[in-house]
Amino acid sequence: EVFYNTPFSQPLAETIVNEMSDYYDAMYADGKNRNRGDKWSEFAVTREKQFVSVLVEVGFVNNPEELKLLHNSLNRYGMAQAIVDGIEEYVTSH
Repeated sequence: EVFYNTPFSQPLAETIVNEMSDYYDAMYADGKNRNRGDKWSEFAVTREKQFVSVLVEVGFVNNPEELKLLHNSLNRYGMAQAIVDGIEEYVTSH
């Protein structure tokens, strides 16, 4: 899931969460939808009103399956690349 606070940050959150969802779908390949969506938040890092800001949550370390995936460096790289792809898509379309 990706959190945002301002209306102008929501499109970035949406593009990142969609790219992350595509990566997770390919990584798990079990047909389950793991897209938890973009969500409004009051987190300090998303409250900045002068520029676009989001908070990306890539997994839960208290979930044994997700923790195992997070330990794999190729998965971490893939997740990071999905975030980069979302940022690039946002920048080129705005």
